[in-house]
Amino acid sequence: MREPFEKAAAFYRERIPDGNITLDKFHVKFIAVDCFYHVGQCRKSYKLDYYPHMYLYIKGTRGYQYFGPTITSNLIEFIEKIRMPIIRLTNVDEFLDFIVQHESNVLAHFDFSNTLQRQYYSFYVQAALKHIEYDNEHPIRFAVILNQTVIEELSNLSNNTFPKQFVILNRLNSPPQIFPNLTNNFTIENLFQWIVNEHKEPYVGWIVPKNRYYSRSPSIDKATVFDALTNHDNLLIFLTSNKLDELK
Repeated sequence: MREPFEKAAAFYRERIPDGNITLDKFHVKFIAVDCFYHVGQCRKSYKLDYYPHMYLYIKGTRGYQYFGPTITSNLIEFIEKIRMPIIRLTNVDEFLDFIVQHESNVLAHFDFSNTLQRQYYSFYVQAALKHIEYDNEHPIRFAVILNQTVIEELSNLSNNTFPKQFVILNRLNSPPQIFPNLTNNFTIENLFQWIVNEHKEPYVGWIVPKNRYYSRSPSIDKATVFDALTNHDNLLIFLTSNKLDELK
């Protein structure tokens, strides 16, 4: 079970220029904690029903737990999303690439010259982090729009107009939904719950490996496949993907 974590740690070690971590402001440090030691502080503080647990801590936030399969590429993908929960859209090309790559997404625009709006952006970032932890299998990607021409392109594509500051839930082939509480009662929890409640199932469903906590590797069992394929017609496609290639 250690191997995927060791490979993930090696992946980040190889990215450090000449082994000098001071040159890599996004350096990731891996720390292993022994919770088996019966009189240790970890065992006293946490009641764990399975191993391993992985928490990712970034400065100024709580730890975010990983619930996905213990596969190196998935671990790294989770780390990268937590490190960069918000994608910055500065031009139309970036915007179009973003909505093509992510079937469901949340788009926002804030007035960063306004103190309250900057606070709302902070809430937006924290809601994104919480959602990455909540749904690691089919996560919604979050972005912030930094250019007025991108807003104009969004309006043209959706045949809609938006207020000066907005948060919208955008989905392929569906009209965007505007978060109703941007100027009143805008909190991290309200935004997070609104996204969870309004989000629809993706057009393409992924059958994701589940952890077998006391085996050497995750797997997809017959019950998982059966549940995914019952009650309606299906087109099942088998794909290979190396997420590490996308990150290098």
